[in-house]
Amino acid sequence: MSVSSVGSTSNSTSASSNTSSSSSANSLASTNAFLTLLIAQLKNQDPLDAMSTNEFMNELSALTTTQQMTNMSNSVQNSMTNINNLYATNLIGKKIQYTAADNSTQSATVTQVTIKNGNPSLVLDNGSTINLSSVVSVS
Repeated sequence: MSVSSVGSTSNSTSASSNTSSSSSANSLASTNAFLTLLIAQLKNQDPLDAMSTNEFMNELSALTTTQQMTNMSNSVQNSMTNINNLYATNLIGKKIQYTAADNSTQSATVTQVTIKNGNPSLVLDNGSTINLSSVVSVS
């Protein structure tokens, strides 16, 4: 079976995948590429040797599995973001040790949490603002 007519489509799909940075955009591009390939395969198949129902169902099943795995991955990522934000807000009023910009370990009390683009930053009583990942210990 010939699929040469799909070559230009797969090139444009891979080019669009390279420009996209989010996983959902990549997933959509992959889904669209898969469907484009499947449609091209169905259009160009030999009528005397058509794709079997089992083979077609296996390909659709693979697509569904891939979509569900992508959805699960996005849900886990959203849950991790929510957990980090909750953890950061629970640090308000607590004394922490953190790694400063000069790689020294310093202590301060968290007075406020700001969340920008899903990333929490801790505002300290010494006027500093640090990332949650800079926290070494909590007392």
